[in-house]
Amino acid sequence: MWLVFLGFPASAVIDTTVGQPAVRVAGLLLLMAFAAVYIFAFMRSQIGLHGGWNRTRLVSVYGGFATLVAIMALLWPIIGVEVPGVTAFLASLAAFGFPCAAPWWR
Repeated sequence: MWLVFLGFPASAVIDTTVGQPAVRVAGLLLLMAFAAVYIFAFMRSQIGLHGGWNRTRLVSVYGGFATLVAIMALLWPIIGVEVPGVTAFLASLAAFGFPCAAPWWR
C-alpha cells in the first residue's frame, strides 16, 4: 500500500523531464527498480525478524538498503530536491526491517 507514495517522485520525474524522453524513461525505470528492491528487502527482513536471521537474509536486507541509497543517488540529477521523497522507504526498512540488537544487559 505504501508504494503509492512513489507517485510523488514519479510525478516529479514526469514534470522535470519534459522533452527528454530517454531521461524520463530512465527515471521511471529507476523508480520501478526502487520499488522492487524495497519490496524484496522488506520481505526478506520480515522473514528474518520472524523466522530467524541468517547471513543470506542479512545481506539481502543491508544490501537492499544500500541499493536503495544508490538508486536515490542516481535519481538526484533527474528530480533534484524531490529525491528526499523516497527517504520514508529507507526509514521504514531500517525501522521495521533491520534486526534489533540484543540489549546490553542480557
